[in-house]
Amino acid sequence: MSGDDAECPICVSVSTASYAVLHGLPLVRCRDCGHRFLRLETPSTVEVIYNDHYAGFREDPVFERQAARLVASELVPRVPPPAPLLDVGCGNGAFLSIARDAGYRSVGVDVSPAAGERCRSRGLDVRVGDLRSDAVVAPEEQYGLITFWDVVEHLPDPASFLARAHQLLARGGIVVVKTPRTSRASAAISARIPRVAGALLQAPSHVHYFREDDLRALLRRSGFATVDFVSLGAMRSSATGGSLRKRVARRALRTFQRVVGDGNLLAIARKA
Repeated sequence: MSGDDAECPICVSVSTASYAVLHGLPLVRCRDCGHRFLRLETPSTVEVIYNDHYAGFREDPVFERQAARLVASELVPRVPPPAPLLDVGCGNGAFLSIARDAGYRSVGVDVSPAAGERCRSRGLDVRVGDLRSDAVVAPEEQYGLITFWDVVEHLPDPASFLARAHQLLARGGIVVVKTPRTSRASAAISARIPRVAGALLQAPSHVHYFREDDLRALLRRSGFATVDFVSLGAMRSSATGGSLRKRVARRALRTFQRVVGDGNLLAIARKA
């Protein structure tokens, strides 16, 4: 199948090809950089409006424990509190609370009004809307840290969000991007057997399937001078319970993903 010259969001090449259809959307591979993504009809807009069922809205002690560890070991040494911090896609405010407790002046932004209400009920400072809008975050605002926890894989045009983050960072500030790592094997199997795409790729909620090279190239394209990757294990609690068949299927899925190298990526990039 032809990609109809769909522009690659990573390297901006138009040498692309769609090679499968997942949930009615073309799965596209860039011939130049190899990035894989779903091609949407309106790539300039945020398509996913999160609701109370999204993982970022649920209380998760594993995420809170791991995020607190990362703040102490990776963020505080790079940009110490009380620097201003902006969390993009703040969900239920779990990370905002952790950052505030660590001494950062924390602000959140989310497209979901439900997220705004939930965060404000916790006493957190949150704006509702699109990060790229001057009405939501004024261009003269400057932050020491901007974080994206499981956000960029949902965005049709992640480069525009990261470029905006670069604009909003003070000199020497950092952006933190956590996203799933998706192997070529998982993408290939999903293309061949589309019914497993939800389990392997979390399609169509996730529209980008990053590898380390993809994320590094995206951050460099967005203006960041240095990109470091931090080793990261599980960040969310695993599903439990259900029928024996479901439990066996989940175990098989986790084993496969471990073998092929699926997991998590955590990039920390600095503004020159």
